[in-house]
Order: sequence, then structure tokens, then C-alpha cells
Amino acid sequence: MIWYAAKRVALLVPVMFTVSIATFGLLLAVPGDPAAEIAGPNATEQQIADVRDRLGLDESVVHQYLTWLGGVLHGDFGASLVSLRPVTDMVVERLPVTLSLAFVALFIGTFFGVILGTIAALRRGSLLDRALTVLASLGIATPNYWLGLLLILAFSLTLTWLPSSQYVPLGEDPVGWAEHLVLPGLALGAAFVAETTRQVRSAVLEVKDLPYITTARAQGMLPRAVVGKYIAKNAAVPVLTVIGLQFTRILGGTVLVEQIFSLPGIGTLMVSAVLGRDLPVVQGVMFGAVLVAVVVNLVVDLSYAALNPKVRSQWS
Repeated sequence: MIWYAAKRVALLVPVMFTVSIATFGLLLAVPGDPAAEIAGPNATEQQIADVRDRLGLDESVVHQYLTWLGGVLHGDFGASLVSLRPVTDMVVERLPVTLSLAFVALFIGTFFGVILGTIAALRRGSLLDRALTVLASLGIATPNYWLGLLLILAFSLTLTWLPSSQYVPLGEDPVGWAEHLVLPGLALGAAFVAETTRQVRSAVLEVKDLPYITTARAQGMLPRAVVGKYIAKNAAVPVLTVIGLQFTRILGGTVLVEQIFSLPGIGTLMVSAVLGRDLPVVQGVMFGAVLVAVVVNLVVDLSYAALNPKVRSQWS
């Protein structure tokens, strides 16, 4: 397992190197003179020259990239062109909000998706199974921003049960933290619940009638024990892959959800940076988001290998 993990970690090096080139390429993708575009249409020649000097645009492209990469390796993404604050500090400040929202959505999607998918599979062909299948299809097709607006209308404005905006740090008020993340977590995790339900249902159906499951039932083992000891472990392998892929989609979905619920997270920072043409912030956010997604996929791969010895043997 250690050798397998080492190989998987080694594969991340070329991936992140490629990501660094693509992220730095944002500077080259700006049409015309990047310094003039970033400084704005009403900027003076001196302001444009200051931006060019700050970004090192007078140097060769290779020198610019190596300088930027050296800073990234030390955790330095430069300074914001708008606030002049270090990009790393700005990302670190916003990261807990986005990660809190993502993990709440992940928990909602995994918890309810596994339960509903298992129930649907064990009652295959029943009215409940068909109803859950239809709801799963609707959940996948429902935009998270539209669902977020409905949740605000229903639970914040009409019933006044939950707040519709802002964020409370977990360390200050755990209850307030949970209350402020329930609605955005539901809006972001609804599609994840639907997708997980479908995948769990398919995975359970593939294993629930296998010979060793039938033998366990014939030996008088309780249905709950059969599901927990045999079916769940074997059905978990494909589900883990789905969770890893869905987490990446969740990170992307935080951009709209944070805007709707006024959460000061990475998504909100990214939108303001794009609108303000704050390129160093855009580069830092993109690189950080990809890094988080890659690490999550690595954890999923390692979990997959831990549950399936065949995967480890292929890399031994």
C-alpha cells in the first residue's frame, strides 16, 4: 500500500506542473497589452508602466514563468493589483468558508445518497424505488442556483427558520455555523444526493444477489448484517469514485451558491477578481482550487486501493 501511495503521489508532480503552466498562461491570454488591460481604460502611461513592472512583463516569458513558479513553490502568488494584499493571505482567509460549504454539501450528498440508494436497490421495482429514481433524475437536472433561491424563499422569507446569508466561523458559534450553511449546503448538495443515489442503487444491485450474499442469507444472517458486512463494502468501491468526481463539481458550484447566499468564500473572491481584472488573485485561486481537487482525487484513489486489492496489485 505504501508503494502504491508513493507512485500515486509521484504522478501528481507532472499534473501540477502542467496546471502551473496553464495558470500562468492566463497572463498571456489577455488580449493586447496585459498591463494596459489590467490597469484599465483610463490608466495613465505611468500606471501602465507600474503594472508592467509589478508583474515583471519586461522580462522574457520563460523568466516570468520561472519567477512566478518559484514564488508558488514558496506559497507566494504575488500581491493583488487592487488591494495590494498578498494573494496567499486573501485565499487563506476565504478558504475555510468554501471548504465548510463543500464539506457540508459532501456530507449531505453522501449521507442521504447512500441511504436512499440502498433502500431503492433493496426494494427494486417497488413504488418507492420508482419514486426515488424519478426524484434522482429531477435532482440532477435542477440548477443549484435556482434551488438556492427556492430554499431562501421557503425557509428564510416565508417560514423564517434559517438565515439566508452571511457566514459564522465554526470556532465562534458552532450552532450559528451550521444554521448558516444548511440552506447553501442543500442547494449545492442536492445534485450530489441525486447522483449518489443512482450510483449506490446500481452498485448494490450488482452485488446483492451474488452467491456469497445468498449464502449469508441462507445461513440466517440478519438483513442488516448482510448489508453492513458484505453489500456495503463491495458497493463502496464505485461510490468512492463518484464522490471524488462530485467533490470537484461541488467546488465549481460554490461560485454561484456563494453569490446567492452572500458567503465570503473563494467563489466570491474569484468573481470579484475576474470583474476587477485582478490577475494575480485569479491565478492564485485557480491554482489552489486545482490543488485541492487533485488532493481529493488522490485520497479517493488511496481509499479505492484500500478497499480493492486488485488495484494495488496492478501498481506493485
